[in-house]
Amino acid sequence: MKKSKKDLSRRNLYDYKELELLVKGILSIKNKQECISYLRAILSNQEIRKVSRRFKIAELLCQGYSFNEILFALDDTGVNTITRVNQRLAGSTILEEIINRINR
Repeated sequence: MKKSKKDLSRRNLYDYKELELLVKGILSIKNKQECISYLRAILSNQEIRKVSRRFKIAELLCQGYSFNEILFALDDTGVNTITRVNQRLAGSTILEEIINRINR
């Protein structure tokens, strides 16, 4: 059964409300330990590891490391993951801005 456009727009609104709730939770975090506890409460260990790894890849790309250097340094990371992170960096400045803020 094919979904109508009306159903899809409702789903997008629902997704936005879920995202908004997640963001409100993040913005209410008071310190590093509370942040770690929050992430552990809502994400699996594997999800935390994947998100952390993507952030590390973004940091290395911003520092000018090549794909091959990153593959060597992070031996269990694939080219597809590095490519996806690189595309996100190319498509928006926010990730690089955040990396620069935390590395000051």
